[in-house]
Amino acid sequence: MDTQPVSLFVAYVKADEPTLRELEAQLVSLQLTQLIKGWCSACFEADKLWPQEVKADLDSAQIILLLISPDFMAAKANTQVDLQKAIERHQVREVCVMPVIVRSCLWQRVAIGDVELQGLLILPADAKPISRWRDRTQAFINIAEGICDRIQQWRNPPKSSPSASTSSSVLEAPWDTPVQTVNSDDVSLEALAAAHQQAIEAEVRSQKAQQHQAIEEAEAMLREQEAQRKQKIGANKAAYEAEKAAIQAALETELQALETKRLAQLEEN
Repeated sequence: MDTQPVSLFVAYVKADEPTLRELEAQLVSLQLTQLIKGWCSACFEADKLWPQEVKADLDSAQIILLLISPDFMAAKANTQVDLQKAIERHQVREVCVMPVIVRSCLWQRVAIGDVELQGLLILPADAKPISRWRDRTQAFINIAEGICDRIQQWRNPPKSSPSASTSSSVLEAPWDTPVQTVNSDDVSLEALAAAHQQAIEAEVRSQKAQQHQAIEEAEAMLREQEAQRKQKIGANKAAYEAEKAAIQAALETELQALETKRLAQLEEN
């Protein structure tokens, strides 16, 4: 069983670049679980050919995803010579070409070379365009699972007769048939998605706890500042009262002295 990571290539048009970025977020999971070694992507432009380095990436890819949309069709990607060569490789099982339906269009009537797109494994499930999924994240998880299952088919090919011989570069799997569930010890994408969701929830809880702690600390600081203010006001008030009492005592003493002096003068007279 070959457990080497698979190389992946994604062909798209400029209008679908946001979709490509969402897809790449799920491809990271496949890379982390050693299902794919990485991926390359190339944008189609009408009547323009790919440079040699892109062609080299395409030729070395083992899985090729085509992001299908009306713009993809308008770019006449199905007439691209390099894709026709990829389809020829698909026919001899050297590569697996899988269309990914991004937006609704008449892709069923389109062929690349001698192969109609509807004859290939279509993603997401039931060829439902990504744009029609209520939860787009689930659409991309479904696509990633389809890729995962296809790779597992490659890693666990059906047993053949001893006389059968196949080149190591050929993908021994029924690429144009629906994906069958394969028992494997590999980490499933569902488990990985659940772990990712749990990590997000734990991070949210941690952030809420930190925010709650920050609020409590701020409230404690305000209470302390209020107490200090009241204490200062109280101290100032006590000092004022003491000073007031001292002035009153001094005034009373002076008044008594004046009264005593006045009485003494009256007696003299």
